[in-house]
Amino acid sequence: MYKSNIRTIELILISLLGAIKLTIFYRLIGYSSNIVSVVAGVLFIIAVFMLLDLLKEKLRDSIFFIFYILFSVLAFADVVFFNYFNQLTSIVVVAQTSQLGAVTDCIKYLLKIKYFVLLLDIPVILIYLIMKYKNRAKESYIYRGLKKAKLPALIACLMWISFLVIVDKSSENISFRKQEFFTYHANDLFVNIISDSNNIENEQEMIYALSMLKKNGNDDKYNGIALGKNLIVIQVESLQNFVIGREYNNQELTPNLNRLLSKDSFYFDRYYQLLGRGNTSDAEFTTHNSLYPAMDGQTYTKYQDNEYYGLPWLLRDIGYSTTAMHGYKGDFWNRKNAYPKQGFQKFYDSDDYTTTKPIGFGINDKEFFSQSIDYIKQLKDPYYAFLVTLTSHTPYEMPEDTIDITLKEEDEGTLFGKYLQSINYVDKAIGEFIQNLKDQGLYEDTVIAIYGDHYGLSLLDETNKEKLTKYLGKEYKFDEMMRIPLIIHVPDSGINEKITTVGSELDFYPTILNLFGLENKKGLMLGQDLVNAKSGFVAQQTYMLKGSFIKDGMIFNMSRDGIYKHSKAWNYDDNSNLDINTCRDYYKKAIKDINLSNYILKNDLARTKQETDNRKLNNLKDNPNLIAHAGGSLKGQSYTNCLEALNNSYKNNFKLMELDFEWTTDERLVCLHSWDGFAKKFFNHESGIYSYEEYKNFTMINDWHQLDLESLVDWIREHKDAKIVTDVKKDNKKALQIISKKYPDILGSIIPQIYSLDEYIAVQGYGYKDIILTLYMSNYSDEQLIDFVNRHDIYAITMPLEKAKTELPKKLGDLGVYTYTHTINNIEDTKVLEQNGIDGFYTDNLVPKDMENRG
Repeated sequence: MYKSNIRTIELILISLLGAIKLTIFYRLIGYSSNIVSVVAGVLFIIAVFMLLDLLKEKLRDSIFFIFYILFSVLAFADVVFFNYFNQLTSIVVVAQTSQLGAVTDCIKYLLKIKYFVLLLDIPVILIYLIMKYKNRAKESYIYRGLKKAKLPALIACLMWISFLVIVDKSSENISFRKQEFFTYHANDLFVNIISDSNNIENEQEMIYALSMLKKNGNDDKYNGIALGKNLIVIQVESLQNFVIGREYNNQELTPNLNRLLSKDSFYFDRYYQLLGRGNTSDAEFTTHNSLYPAMDGQTYTKYQDNEYYGLPWLLRDIGYSTTAMHGYKGDFWNRKNAYPKQGFQKFYDSDDYTTTKPIGFGINDKEFFSQSIDYIKQLKDPYYAFLVTLTSHTPYEMPEDTIDITLKEEDEGTLFGKYLQSINYVDKAIGEFIQNLKDQGLYEDTVIAIYGDHYGLSLLDETNKEKLTKYLGKEYKFDEMMRIPLIIHVPDSGINEKITTVGSELDFYPTILNLFGLENKKGLMLGQDLVNAKSGFVAQQTYMLKGSFIKDGMIFNMSRDGIYKHSKAWNYDDNSNLDINTCRDYYKKAIKDINLSNYILKNDLARTKQETDNRKLNNLKDNPNLIAHAGGSLKGQSYTNCLEALNNSYKNNFKLMELDFEWTTDERLVCLHSWDGFAKKFFNHESGIYSYEEYKNFTMINDWHQLDLESLVDWIREHKDAKIVTDVKKDNKKALQIISKKYPDILGSIIPQIYSLDEYIAVQGYGYKDIILTLYMSNYSDEQLIDFVNRHDIYAITMPLEKAKTELPKKLGDLGVYTYTHTINNIEDTKVLEQNGIDGFYTDNLVPKDMENRG
């Protein structure tokens, strides 16, 4: 019995289901241009469907069902994650699922019934498959004959790829890497797993890092007013700035904090959160180290073993004891392992506290503070005690006997109402703690700093946004959502100062150093002392996308679809819209600042002695200024690419030798400029492509020896101080991938040339650290090249002579990018080109000694 065209019907139905699911998905996350993204996604599903159609029927259906489940579950997870973090989830986040147990209540709050629509069709498909094989019938196909030729799968894949390329190239309003479901996750997987995890930014970022090394001058305002005092820092869970100094329903929300900041205190009221993938742990990391947290993993885990010189380390160096206290498990956010590297000598966690009345997922803040006093009393002066609170964590469920704030009927049961009650409780706990310090004689000689780790009420939740907009009397936007308070209380100082300069947790460390009269001589800090700062700037990368920023009087929110012109900017004082064209320089600065911090983390440079830094700065441009072109000239012959040419160049002290590569008919790599003409020139054979064996059996003129990949690798292993620059004009990525897979031990001796910007990520992913971009096969504008080198680490850029005579070399030189040109064989030409900004030369005839002896 035949079921005519059943597979075709299945294809149509699964395409419709996919289209419906993707449409719902994009609606739930509020993406624009979703029709185009839906079409792209459906084409991808069709391609997978048809590729699997090449397998046996039951295996085919089983694999596709698994694929469809993964697609549905990932879409579900994306929606939940997006509506809390304002971005799609990442493989990096999946790696942190071990942290979920502690925030179960928070996850329950984030789940909404409407999200489960994305999963409803899974049981229907399962029932269909069960029934299908229970009443198994042989299938016939409209494309049955074509199937054997594998054409449907090929056509489907080509349709999908063509659609992505055409739309991505033709529309400025579409960024598939940011918007389309499957493309986003494929790119995320590649960037975080397949590509080189040690990817760093442009070497110029190191220069920038050195220029950002913060010092506090002795003449700075309030310098040293806290000299020698103890320091207690309290990081308060989810404390937002809007509750400070405010009432709700005629009830003061934070009376104790208000009282604290009214006397002997600095109050920073334009202070903002800075997070990566680690939420609360990122807040404390940034606060202590004045570095941006990582986005390629949780900072306390991925960069646990880096050497830091943050606030705890600096205080230890001048005789302070350093202690961290948190009433939850020590392995949460990897604190138990990370804190010693952060400079803490002692860490008290949940094992050191007694919990009698837990709130949320741990000890309540009153018990935490009360018991922490006992540990503080044991500390030897001077000391630094860092306390992390717990109670005011989403979803802010408070026991009835702890609630003092009476809610309006309209706010009962809302997250907004619960948050106010929770923060009010924490404020009482802080008030009791400070009084306890006074009672124990621990107050007078202690500076107390209090700040929020991150926001508590997301504006992505419509109810939150509605409630807060009404409460604040203005639209609740990101500037208010991400705004946290910082209070630095210096007893008996007579200070009562409100500082409105924009700042963030990045600025805490240098601000404290000024007040304590200290100087950081051993580490890098990217923040500034807010007490003396003339202007402020905060780059954001979480909730608001990378490129977003907050500066004095304005906020720029990079569009979630990754398209700059779709972004928004506004004045945070009056909510008036601003022209985004005035924001581009600051947008670039935001990216540069974050890239700088990534560079420091990935290269373990946070703790860096200044003299070492200066030495690195002076040696930045240490690339050899000559590259032996095609192995170098030999007996008046250029382009030989032979063993003797390599040996001669090495003898003449070349450290970089470029070689040309060609493919044989059996797809082996040999060293030859091209088959056309050079087979005749060097081997007396007619032009044409030959096999590997034929090439190996050629006799080269002058009894020279031709090179292939295998013999070249042998040479490299014997000459470890030399490096080979590759020139593969056809299937470059394929060749570099083969070299990477077969000979991973020599990758440090290979500098691949790439011919287009889009080759960079793939080649870097093969494991190559140093990459040269050569321009003779492209026509990029100066602006495109500058944008590229600002985003990526590049060993050098090589350009043809006509470009070397333009302004491009100087523009790249200003960014710290090394430049070469080719092919230069006259020593006088090198002088002229160097004056135009060129740093080095590909050459046939010149040798390093010529460069040393030129007048």
